Amino acid sequence: MPQPGPSRPAWLHDAVAPLATMFKTTPVKIDITVNDGDELPVAGGMKILHTPGHTPGSICIFLRQKGVVMTGDLLAQRFGLKLPSMPFTVDISQEIAFINKLTGQEFEVACFGHGSPIRYRAGERVAEFARRLDHKKPYC
Repeated sequence: MPQPGPSRPAWLHDAVAPLATMFKTTPVKIDITVNDGDELPVAGGMKILHTPGHTPGSICIFLRQKGVVMTGDLLAQRFGLKLPSMPFTVDISQEIAFINKLTGQEFEVACFGHGSPIRYRAGERVAEFARRLDHKKPYC
């Protein structure tokens, strides 16, 4: 899938096209395929939550016994919780649906692909953020 993402405006594509070679990646061999709900025997149980929206294969990793969730790019934490960058997000309505899915988990700590972790009451803060999104409906 071309970057920065299918929702990118033409002007952004034109602006970043010359930089594309700087962000070229090399495919890697997949050691293990995971699915939504899989539990890996790591750190007392590592539950996989499939959370597409930002990208089709996005996942969150939930360490239930530790009360920690690693959100990847589902959310960002910069001066408060934020959605991922819209031009880099495949389907924002799906993204928001999976933020709501995350609120069904109990966790104290959240770690993000972008920004500082939330170390206390993270589950409550994510749930409050999800409620604000539902009221604003920024994806309509």
